[in-house]
Amino acid sequence: MKKRILISLLMIITLLGVTGCGSKKEKDDGSVMASKTVTIDGIYVDESFEDDNLGLVYLFYTVNAGDANLELASTSLKIKVNDTNEYDSTVVGKFIPKYTNYYYGEIIKKIYVGKSYKICSTFKVAKGDLEGSKPISISSYKIADLSEIKFTTDKIKKMDGIAKIAEDLDKKTYTAKYGEEQDKLSDADEETVNKVKNDINGYYLDGYVNVGKTIKTIRLEFEEPNNFTVSLAGLENSGTYEVKKGMITLDYGDGPRIFLEYKYEDGEITVTNLNEQFGTLVEYDPLGEE
Repeated sequence: MKKRILISLLMIITLLGVTGCGSKKEKDDGSVMASKTVTIDGIYVDESFEDDNLGLVYLFYTVNAGDANLELASTSLKIKVNDTNEYDSTVVGKFIPKYTNYYYGEIIKKIYVGKSYKICSTFKVAKGDLEGSKPISISSYKIADLSEIKFTTDKIKKMDGIAKIAEDLDKKTYTAKYGEEQDKLSDADEETVNKVKNDINGYYLDGYVNVGKTIKTIRLEFEEPNNFTVSLAGLENSGTYEVKKGMITLDYGDGPRIFLEYKYEDGEITVTNLNEQFGTLVEYDPLGEE
């Protein structure tokens, strides 16, 4: 039977180490946290992000399409601090906002008239710009009324890690998603482990990703008994995988484990990254044993 495996390319890159309503004003400080199109739901600095010069800022927001369709990605926004220093949004593979209901990825999503969509954007901001009480503005050539939103760095909450950020942002969603993850990470029975291994070992997946200004081929290969290899642009990394109740965990020793979710539909296995809102799931057919 033909098998299909789905996987996020951005997750593989992580393995390699390469890449509502009208405007409202708060009475306390005059901040404007919403326009007709965008409502800011939360803004945080992740203190687990290790960099001597830069802090990682998460901006969670809800987009309301209104009378016109919109096309946005997590990388569609810019922020300016102190009216001088501007920062582009970027996607950081190791810092996925899991445990939330917010899309996070570079693939443009279409938001249709009358619909709302939750998006997370991240920015690497100079730590000096995150100190004191500095004004912040947001811009995007795709959304004109973002200029109405203005607040200061005092609105940014400091949290240690995405789990704490997610819990503060929306505790109900965090609790549900965290509990689901832990259940899928529990030990699988021997029959399930053997079945999953049999269905993925000896297969590899080819795809294409942008590295700088060039397109490179990337490959993830599963090998017996429980090994994997990832290769991209002459770089190669490998490690071991473990089959859990609903996850395949990839461990390459000197970095964080990568979690891939698997499921069976009509006897065929599919594998996806843990948070389907991160990037785009690209479908491949296994090419068989080499």
